[in-house]
Amino acid sequence: MKRNLSPSFEGVTTQIQPTKRKRKPVPVNLAALAPTGDKSTHSITQGSNKFEQVSRDFLIGSGKNWRLFTEEELPGAEVFYLPDFIDVATAMTWRAELDKLDTWHRPTLKVYGREVIQSRLTAVYATTPELTMKYSGQVVKMHYPYPNLVSEIQRLLEKTLGFGLEDMAEGEGNNLTGFNHVMLNKYDDGSVYIGQHSDSRENKVIASLSLGAPRTFIMTPRKGSPGEKLKWTLDNGSLMIMQGDTQLNWKHKIPKEPKVKEGRISLTFRQLVYENHRPAG
Repeated sequence: MKRNLSPSFEGVTTQIQPTKRKRKPVPVNLAALAPTGDKSTHSITQGSNKFEQVSRDFLIGSGKNWRLFTEEELPGAEVFYLPDFIDVATAMTWRAELDKLDTWHRPTLKVYGREVIQSRLTAVYATTPELTMKYSGQVVKMHYPYPNLVSEIQRLLEKTLGFGLEDMAEGEGNNLTGFNHVMLNKYDDGSVYIGQHSDSRENKVIASLSLGAPRTFIMTPRKGSPGEKLKWTLDNGSLMIMQGDTQLNWKHKIPKEPKVKEGRISLTFRQLVYENHRPAG
């Protein structure tokens, strides 16, 4: 049986040729199936054709406690980390409200010819109903419009990153740049994790907000890329940005942590942009 292993954003999925034999869907943690080589399987049928990168100079001048990783630390990557994007009390309030969303679900995917139910609950939203996406050949269940709280979070996030400033100065508003998609992921405890993977290059800017239990984040250079493995903690209320050639040169994961008993919700905002490039294997 021919197997084609491919990870995707925010986790890993795999595909093989269809089988006629039907089996009952079973729960599985797809992150446990993470292969070492990875080509993105998700594709975009609608998206923005304009994007804006986060300005390092803007972050330096913002007066906030940004950690701007250097070329020596993460060669070929642009990664920024803000440990206190919001205070802990606000983070816990937001997490409690988001936990009540009625759009949480576990998608059913194909793994080794079997239907499996992803163990991690997700909720996916777009800023426009025309934005659609697939991964592993499955249409992602995208919701529109954003919940009010998620809209508020995105506005604060874009303001913090300096998005749309040039457009607003030109009288165009802030609708041409910024984020057009968000995926929420729910981690019940440290047993829920994400295997090593890279996102596709359609993700021009990725901004991930952490609410709840702190978790370890690990970045590893891709085969043939310089650098050494680097890890740090994603704190409650923290914000992390990945952009530029980060996905070309690095993989990332959130490992299993049995000692973590509390839950966490992450909101990963993305700029999905029309482009056919994929990371090399």
